[in-house]
Amino acid sequence: MTAWRRERLFGAVLGVLAVLPAFLWLWGYTVDDALITARVAWRLAQGQGHRFNPSGPVVDAVTPLGFEVLLAPFAREGPWSALNAARALGALSGLLAVGLLGALLQATSAGARRSAGLVMLGLGAPLAAWSVSGMETGWVTLAATAALFPTRWAPLGAGMAAAWRPELLPWALVLAVALPAGRARLPAVLLTLVPALLVAVIRQLAFQRALPLSLLAKPSDLGHGLRYALGGALLTGPYWLLLPPWGSPPRRAKALALASLAHLGALVLAGGDWMSLFRLFVPVLPTALLAGVELGVGRHWSWWAAKWLGGAVAAGVLSWHLGPVAREVAPRRARLIQAGAPLLTGATRVAAVDVGWVGAAFPGEVLDLAGVTDPRVAALPGDHTGKRLPTDFAPLRGVDRWVALLAPGEALREPWWQSVFYYEVDARLAGHWRARDVRARGRLALEGSQQEYVVFELGGGAARDRE
Repeated sequence: MTAWRRERLFGAVLGVLAVLPAFLWLWGYTVDDALITARVAWRLAQGQGHRFNPSGPVVDAVTPLGFEVLLAPFAREGPWSALNAARALGALSGLLAVGLLGALLQATSAGARRSAGLVMLGLGAPLAAWSVSGMETGWVTLAATAALFPTRWAPLGAGMAAAWRPELLPWALVLAVALPAGRARLPAVLLTLVPALLVAVIRQLAFQRALPLSLLAKPSDLGHGLRYALGGALLTGPYWLLLPPWGSPPRRAKALALASLAHLGALVLAGGDWMSLFRLFVPVLPTALLAGVELGVGRHWSWWAAKWLGGAVAAGVLSWHLGPVAREVAPRRARLIQAGAPLLTGATRVAAVDVGWVGAAFPGEVLDLAGVTDPRVAALPGDHTGKRLPTDFAPLRGVDRWVALLAPGEALREPWWQSVFYYEVDARLAGHWRARDVRARGRLALEGSQQEYVVFELGGGAARDRE
């Protein structure tokens, strides 16, 4: 093995070792959205097609189109088995991504800054948590990190990342334009755009919509997007290394920094994300870290060290604050699903906002009140937890169970419709159904919070709706 290969291998091993403790510590993290993809994978494994509900229409319920196909071979025993496979594969992908980043850093002349940068990444929770969450983040991060290698096919990796996460397209295009020189820019741009365009064409043919359904269900909020972008830049760590002054940086370092900053603008326009630990930042963290390390080459160490210290402290504070809760999510969700299944047994149609765990607990038809898996709901006005459902909304007919989340610290009141609900759409349904024969079938504590779910059983009017 040549000295060059040994150095790259050493950098890769160093990168994995730097983040491995965080991966092990946060292994218990997941989110309900991962169970949505897992349920679609389960339908595919059963030969029922790209569906969320067994008798429902073919629906675009997966933003990273194709991820559910990857999970289908592991989904034969149900959504939870698909989730476990997704978590294991995501962890492997995330570790490989950091290994690639370590090899890239080893090729720089940054000295101790290389190891310090990896330590900062290991102190943060977002990369580890989202890699093991069961979402597509680990895979996207691997593709995005591969795109940083100076090869002619690197733009294809950036394009694949953007195809699964559309908000990455500005980052990918900046890399395609700024990294190559001269006539090489046009092929780079084309390689970047091809995967995203291909996925858009497939969506249009399969679902009559070129963009992901989630974009319709969760309309952009610029105010929230700005807060999200600023919060992620402050708390994820590597963006601290991009603080000016830059001086006269190498062309590659400047391109990487500009692409990282372009991603901030994309997140503002996308409206950010409602999930914790800054999921949408994770694929670009290797880019920002590599840019920050290369920007420090040849400059006095003191200013770079001050920026590193700020980023490391911020990343550590985020991990300390949210890590202990995050690592308990998966076992708590497993217990919630187990406790909720008996309360949903015998239902014909269940309505809920949090359809991830509900869909894992109930194999039948689930009406998604947030619209992430139902284009009829997604098209309604309102944000994804505040859809304005009209009283004559056809999909509500036949609902005989309803899973509603109470506000923090609230208990079920008498009469039930005077309860304070967490989601606006649940409060609106309480107004619609207050005159119906509705009773609480059971309550489920949302562990780690001061909230609980109430499973309501609808009779009378609901039965007449089915007639």
